[in-house]
Parts: sequence; C-alpha cells; structure tokens
Amino acid sequence: MFEFCQEHLKGIAFTYIKDEEIIQHHNNKLLDEFENSMAITGARSFHCFVPVSESNLKCFITSQATEYETHSTAKAVQITLHTRDSIACVYDGQWWLAEVNDINEINKDVVVTFYHPRWTKDSF
Repeated sequence: MFEFCQEHLKGIAFTYIKDEEIIQHHNNKLLDEFENSMAITGARSFHCFVPVSESNLKCFITSQATEYETHSTAKAVQITLHTRDSIACVYDGQWWLAEVNDINEINKDVVVTFYHPRWTKDSF
C-alpha cells in the first residue's frame, strides 16, 4: 500500500511506520500510564467507570446507578513547603492565593495568610 501511494499520489508525502514500532510505542505508553497510576480502592465493588479527566474516574456500583464516587488514578505529588512560600489552595470551596506562616509537621497542617481577592474554582 505504501509503495502504491508513493507511486500514484504525487502531491502527498507519505511516511512508513512498521507494525513493530507502533506496538512498541503503544506498549511504552501503557507502561508509562501504569507506572504513574495507582489502584482504585474497592474497585471490585464497582461495575461502571466513566473517565472525567486524564486522572479521575466516576465509579458507579451499576451501569444504571446515578450515585457515584470520584476516584483519582494519579499518584500524589510530594511537595516541600517552607514558611513564606506563596501557594494556591482551596478553602471553603474557593481558590485562594496565600503565604505560608507556619507548618505543623505533627498534625500535617499549615497556617497561611490569604491574599485578596479569592477566585472561583473555574477561574484557574
């Protein structure tokens, strides 16, 4: 097919890619996705999975169910915070820019000072 197209369709540039190259690329992509994802807790209790983003799924008990749980398949990213760092955070459903004032390692929480104004979640 490649030779025929090159010979008879003169105005178009064609590139030949071997089956093995496509399969290898596909396998590498799947391996990447697998290595950077995590298992969904309780996956065996769900019947229907609907992707809502690159790393989030709506998980339904049955395909006819209207209630669902949202699960992330992406591994959590570890960050290191320092006092006086500027951060973006969600507080009471609103996005805020803030400055880190204190970090409590025992309770795993942070005291911040919010900058103004706040933004809605769909502003970012």
